[in-house]
Amino acid sequence: MNKEILQKLKQLKPVLKERYGIEEFALFGSQAREDYTSYSDVDIVILKVTQKNYFKRVKAKYFLEKELQKSVDIGYFDSMREPIKKFIKQDIIYV
Repeated sequence: MNKEILQKLKQLKPVLKERYGIEEFALFGSQAREDYTSYSDVDIVILKVTQKNYFKRVKAKYFLEKELQKSVDIGYFDSMREPIKKFIKQDIIYV
């Protein structure tokens, strides 16, 4: 896993909870599997949120992109189809 990204996400966790209602989230994809490159994005899955809100999710995405200096993909786990969930579970790292 990319320890630098994971450490930064841990630091940002209180802000994500306070501003965007994101209570639990995880890292997955190339950053979690350690097969990332300098061009790889950061894949985040939201596991628990106080209230689903499209605009807050978009704002959280832009906030994370600014803080991490990388492109970020972010989505709600419970809104994903079962094959996607299976794929994500293979390399998920809880923050």
